[in-house]
Formats: sequence, C-alpha cells, structure tokens
Amino acid sequence: MLDNKSVADPIRIRSTIETISGLPGEGTLNLILLLLGGKVFEDAADQSSGLYPAWRTCPMVHLAMRSIPHTQTLTAAERKAIADDITFIKGNATKQLAPNTGGYINEGDASDPDYRNTFYGANYQTHLAVKNKYDPDYLFYYPTCVGAEQFVDQPNSALCIVRSMGP
Repeated sequence: MLDNKSVADPIRIRSTIETISGLPGEGTLNLILLLLGGKVFEDAADQSSGLYPAWRTCPMVHLAMRSIPHTQTLTAAERKAIADDITFIKGNATKQLAPNTGGYINEGDASDPDYRNTFYGANYQTHLAVKNKYDPDYLFYYPTCVGAEQFVDQPNSALCIVRSMGP
C-alpha cells in the first residue's frame, strides 16, 4: 500500500520505479490501484479491522507481477527466480518506498517471509488470540493467515503442525 507521504518525493519515486520496472524482456507489469473507499477513510481511527491498520489511510495499492508466455515452459529454478524477484527485489523496493504502510493481503505476496508484519502489523497478536479462541483446531489455513507460522507446508506432502521440542 502507498500513502501520500511515500509518493511525495520524486527522487525516491524514480529510484523505486527503476527497480520495480524490471529489465527488458522480463515481462514486468506494475499496477497502481486507486482506492476510493470513502467510508473506509472516514473510519481511519477504527483499528479493529483484520487488515493492516494503514489500509484505512492509504489511497493507493501497488501490485508487481511478471508475465510468462503461455508457450514457455519453465524449470522449478526459473519459476523460483521469478518469484524471488517479485518478493525480494520489487517487493522490497516498494516496502522501502512506503515502510509504514504494510500490504493488502488480497493482492499481497504469499511468499513474503515477513507476511505477519506486512499484512497485519501491530494487530497480529490480537488476531492470533482471536484465531486461537474461535479456531483452536486450525481448520482454516492459508500460508499467510494468522497462525500459519505454526505449520510446515511442503509441496507434495501433508500439512504438518510444528511441535515444540522443549525440555
């Protein structure tokens, strides 16, 4: 998400654009969505939302994507390199531009290793308490949902809960 402060400095904007634009031939696509939520912004003081608190004050969301021609077959390593580029290069550039705005989970990067802060911010522990109260068996799971860090999700195998190996 982008707040007005994060897009006020043309030099920082230019630097970010140079990073998120990608290289020729990468097939990078960047979208800036303008949020016209009206009532959402009026209720900015309401911190009870399940979203990152800045969601109520950010008029823009940035999405970075890479396209792959439907005729092209990629190896697992090539797919990982593209995903890492989105997460660690383009995603981090946006985070540096707007460090205090978090991200919108619906359009967010499911590979973000800092998803708890990116999507929930200071509200994470409160949301985790609610999750533990109303879904103690963790029936509802998604890789970036509240409490997901308690599981190991490996391709082609079962979803496993992480058990503490304490004394």
